[in-house]
Amino acid sequence: MAGSRRRQGLASGLTLSFLLVAACSATDGNGSGLSWKSGNWVNGDSDRLQRFEAMRGRPSDAVTQSLRGKDTWAEHAGARSEAEVEREFRRSPSDWRATPPTFAGIFEGSAWMAHVWGGYPATEHRRRIIHLAWMNVVPRTVGNGWENGRYRNPEIWRQIKEGAADRYMFLLGRKFAYLDERYGDTRYPMTIDLGYEWTIPSHPDLPEGSYRVGDTTHYTYRDFPYGWSRLVRVFKEGYKYQRGGRPCSYRFAWRPQLRFVALDRTSSENRLVRHEELWPNLAQDWIIAEDVVIDGVKVLPAGPIGRAADILAVSWHDSSRERVRGSSSTAPGNNWQQILDGFPTHWGLQEAADFAARQGVLLALPEWAARGASHPPASPYPGDVYRFTFAFLKRNAGILAYETVFDQGSGNLYRPWTPTPPSPEQDPLRVYRELWGSGPGA
Repeated sequence: MAGSRRRQGLASGLTLSFLLVAACSATDGNGSGLSWKSGNWVNGDSDRLQRFEAMRGRPSDAVTQSLRGKDTWAEHAGARSEAEVEREFRRSPSDWRATPPTFAGIFEGSAWMAHVWGGYPATEHRRRIIHLAWMNVVPRTVGNGWENGRYRNPEIWRQIKEGAADRYMFLLGRKFAYLDERYGDTRYPMTIDLGYEWTIPSHPDLPEGSYRVGDTTHYTYRDFPYGWSRLVRVFKEGYKYQRGGRPCSYRFAWRPQLRFVALDRTSSENRLVRHEELWPNLAQDWIIAEDVVIDGVKVLPAGPIGRAADILAVSWHDSSRERVRGSSSTAPGNNWQQILDGFPTHWGLQEAADFAARQGVLLALPEWAARGASHPPASPYPGDVYRFTFAFLKRNAGILAYETVFDQGSGNLYRPWTPTPPSPEQDPLRVYRELWGSGPGA
């Protein structure tokens, strides 16, 4: 999108933003349209959601949970071992209803399972949009993280494309379906963030590296859209199998960082691979030649794999090349337009929104915040971060699914900011309340 149109779009700064509040702020919805929702990250203290709502003076419509990756595929299937995977896979849906499967591996720790299906108050929780952030979609022991000067397994996404994860993702889909059936379907379908900022080199599912097959060199990033799409499709098939044919209503979000780190080493300059080249829906016409059957169960039907990504999710508090400067798009010395337009090494925030619009999907911000002392470098003007984000969200309300805030500075936005802001106008709590504490639903 041309920079001139972007500049014109934000020329009126926050004035336009406030005029749009009534049009795009809501506290409930139809459950399937994903109209813009505003929420928060609820991992941590058991009263975090309630305290955040009290601080903000309005309900949270969306909540983000963290589901962390584990070491093995068996753990990602919610099992303790390969033998347990085998036993559970062979048991029928009716057998599961009589004697429940295990919920080990990724279902353990962080209390996220209780937040979604029981305990902390799950009934209330399930009436919201839940963004389930899976930190690592690929187990650490088989992933492609950088180790001892080389990529651990650059063939990982080809292996997934060819079915390495089928048994485990099918079983995982069944377990999500079992819990939904037992504890009540969601009013708002969950969004599963399949792969958390996989462009961070420390993460094991990074689509970087190359490998040889015969005399041909292959590149990890080219396998990625196919492997990612297969993970989603097989999960959905497992869900449908457990529910007796009822399709999975979840949405799947693809979340890169804003920066580009994957390289195309076929070019002399080691070209940075833009995220547009890794968009999972590039693989939607990929044909599965014949039914994939495991132990007599069809885990993937023949035919096109279909569209796998429903939402583009980005978090930019630690992903943009520059930290926000300026209280508006017209303030002297502001860098708003640079952050929107992007850089050769970074996706601009508006570039990401425009890409989502072109692909016909919605945009979500599962994490955004000013950075504080606990996640240096701290934002020198935290209030401006919230002013910038507010203007951006209002401007892009037509394609926005939801946003949730996780304040990395203090752990919770309602706690005092450290270090002390340079002026009251930069106090993030004060600014957040000023921006979000008025309008419908306040």
